[in-house]
Amino acid sequence: MIGAIFDGNIHSLGGDYGYDPALNRSVAVSAAAVTEALEKVYGEKALVAELLAK
Repeated sequence: MIGAIFDGNIHSLGGDYGYDPALNRSVAVSAAAVTEALEKVYGEKALVAELLAK
């Protein structure tokens, strides 16, 4: 997974075809940021190791 996008408004549904900055809204987060927060902020080193296991 590279990241997740969530909390878009109804106007962001058409964002696959055209983006209008006056109407479209969405929130995205990178998987790297989630991994960093899990390890450094929440101390979930075992969970991070499991998520990164191949």
